[in-house]
Amino acid sequence: MLESTSMENEPGILPRPTDHGGERLASLNEVGPGNTGLCPPNLMMGGLEMPLMSVEEGDAEISSFMPPAELKPPRAEEVYLVDSYFSTYHLSHPFVDEDTFRRVHQSNLPGSQTIAWQVLCKALMAMGAWCQCDSTCEVDISLYLQAERTLRQLPITDPGDLTLIQALLLLSDFAQKRGLPEAGMQYLGIAVQKAVALGLHREQPQPTADMLEQEMKRRVWWSLYVFDSCAAKSYGRPLMLPDDSFMNVKPPLNIAPEDLRLQNNHVPVETDGPTIYSGLIAQATFHSMANRIYRHLVINSPVSLEQVIQLERQVDEWQTRYPPYVRQQPSADDPVWLRLVKDRLAICDKNLRLLILRPFLMRWATLQEAQAGFHPARVDVDAECAVRCVTTASDIMAMVLERLEQPGYPRLGVSFLLYCLFHGILIHVCFLKSGSALPDGLQFSKDLSRTRNVMSDSWLRADPQSAHWLNVIQNLCVPLDA
Repeated sequence: MLESTSMENEPGILPRPTDHGGERLASLNEVGPGNTGLCPPNLMMGGLEMPLMSVEEGDAEISSFMPPAELKPPRAEEVYLVDSYFSTYHLSHPFVDEDTFRRVHQSNLPGSQTIAWQVLCKALMAMGAWCQCDSTCEVDISLYLQAERTLRQLPITDPGDLTLIQALLLLSDFAQKRGLPEAGMQYLGIAVQKAVALGLHREQPQPTADMLEQEMKRRVWWSLYVFDSCAAKSYGRPLMLPDDSFMNVKPPLNIAPEDLRLQNNHVPVETDGPTIYSGLIAQATFHSMANRIYRHLVINSPVSLEQVIQLERQVDEWQTRYPPYVRQQPSADDPVWLRLVKDRLAICDKNLRLLILRPFLMRWATLQEAQAGFHPARVDVDAECAVRCVTTASDIMAMVLERLEQPGYPRLGVSFLLYCLFHGILIHVCFLKSGSALPDGLQFSKDLSRTRNVMSDSWLRADPQSAHWLNVIQNLCVPLDA
């Protein structure tokens, strides 16, 4: 992973990385997903053709690919990558205002493109390249590294602004998608600290006349809230966010992007249908509820059956407050971004229930190590909840694998699904390693085999994030294969 050390005479907001600790771009010469070719593999950078990285097993690191800092995509390629970002990633994570960004991007006025904005621009284009390129294209990594270098021009004492937080969010998510979770968490932590210091978690006591600026602060805060909430529960880490009791920022408005422009002096009327902000609103309310449960599980361990019933009731009640357009099953008529919203919410629901039930599986598996296995006549509370936990994990794996096997499923959606899939796999491995004999134990082994086959026999094996998880899964399953 990225390891850092302070560099003399170079007090940047992030120290210069000195070692990637073995993090490599693996399997870069494999076939990519169904969108292969949308981003040319040899994209022009500053008038020079940038070839693919030549990666040899065991001796290639991201740090070995360091294009000169002055190289940049020609204007046409920049526009292409910006268009890619706003037509894909932005529809699921709308925390950068498109009109504002394009206006600055097209402007040549002195001072309009600050250092923070330059970091945002490079990070945004890196994400645009990632969304459209297959796994053999390294344009995204080049732009990501340029964004990192530009970021180090900011002094560590820089208080930051909304633009910098947007850039840090993109760098964090890009690092996660490129199989660098520690770097992603580092950027996310800095973003949370600066957002809280700027007071984004609080409504302004005296709102400004700029309605768009107010709304963008809400979109950025709640996007940050969702990112940190997901990361904490995925990695089993403490939440970096302040407790909800310290927050009073309003949720984003459910409006069409064109309903709020610069110089607007009135609040637009919200729509009853889906917009690109509907997913952010739903995820923010979900994680507000889920974070309370997560904190409860951390503080009150182990939980009782009565507490499980109460916590699951909270999840059920939240489900009833879903707007119908995000609660219904995905349909062929839904735009891609809306299908991703529905998939994400459905799997997050299952994942949260898994967290609630997981302590029972761990406790039950420990007790079963010295016993003869599962006896239906002696089912106790731990065993019953353990069965539900493993069954829920199977449901998650089935949902994820069904989508991974869909032709042309968006790469953007796959990145999120991989984390949920891994959570389910850990439950299965924990059960199987205990040597227990729960009902349908053979099916659980088949679930693991199917997962490994899907990830190793498809374009996923060429994806760095997927390759990272596959390697972990293979190591976990070695004793089970013996």
